[in-house]
Formats: sequence, C-alpha cells, structure tokens
Amino acid sequence: MIALADENHVGRISWYEFIPVAIDSIKSFFARNKVLQKMKEKDRELKKDGLKLIYQDEIKKTANIILRMFKSVDEKQTGHISIKDLGKCMNNTSLLTPKEVNIIMRSFKAEEILFEYKNFESILYDVRFELARSRLMDTSLEKLNVLLIQEFMKYDPENTGLISITQIKKALFSSKHTNLTPF
Repeated sequence: MIALADENHVGRISWYEFIPVAIDSIKSFFARNKVLQKMKEKDRELKKDGLKLIYQDEIKKTANIILRMFKSVDEKQTGHISIKDLGKCMNNTSLLTPKEVNIIMRSFKAEEILFEYKNFESILYDVRFELARSRLMDTSLEKLNVLLIQEFMKYDPENTGLISITQIKKALFSSKHTNLTPF
C-alpha cells in the first residue's frame, strides 16, 4: 500500500499521498467482502442437486463407461486401482476434459496409492459442480469488466484510454454508481 502511495518514487510518502490510497484500500476491502457475500448467496442458489437433475443421465453414462475401464484394469476385481492407472484411464477417454482430469488427480494426497473406483460417479458430480460454479463466477466477472469500461469511458470523452485517479475514484465510489457489481 505504501508503494502505491509513493507516486513520486522517492521512498517516502506524505500523508497527502497515503490517505487516498489507504481509503481506496479500505473501500476495496469492503467492496470485496460485499462481492464475497453476494457470491455466497449465489452459491446457495446453485445446488449440486440442480446439476444432478440436469446432467444426471450424461454423468451416469460417462461414469459407467469409465468404471468399465477401471474394472478392466482391476484384474483381481478388488474395487481399487492405482492412482497412476486412474490417471491413465481418465486420460485415455474423450469423455473427460483435461481440466476435469487435472482436478481429480490433484485431489489425491501424495501418500495415496489406491483409488476405490466405486466413488468415481460422486467425484465426477463434485468436479462438474465446481466447474459449473466457476464458469458462473467467470461470467459475472466479465459483466463487471464491461460495466467498469462503460463507466470509465464517461470520464474519457476524447477516448484517450486515460483517466485521472480522481476520475477513477468518482467512477467507482460515487453514490449513484455503488452497485457496479453484476452479482
């Protein structure tokens, strides 16, 4: 925060430099908390059960096909395969995205060597739920980006791509624009 306030880069700051940066940081903190609270509310709206209802058949079919792959690797039919074989099976199918495979593989601790594959369908639901929630968040951030650009353009009538710090503060924190977040 001090580095931000040191606009003339001399290694020392005056109160006049520090106070606006401190205020902006505090406002950012409160805005961040407000966004996080709204995200939690949205999170409650998007339930795993909703995903199951929409994609139940597709996830079940995908899991069944991959479970057959696991069973073919499990020659002794123990219900377990190595984490290494799990990765190979998942990478040898077009039914899972690389991101899904990566998330599943990262979920294991280094000392884990076996995977009980009867749990795969449940894991797949969880992974797809997290990815759906992540996509929802990305979409909301894209909307926020558009709103901010529109607001900043109001302070840049010559379309130079530059506005002052004061104009940024006005755009972000004026009372009539406090609801810029699309959440």
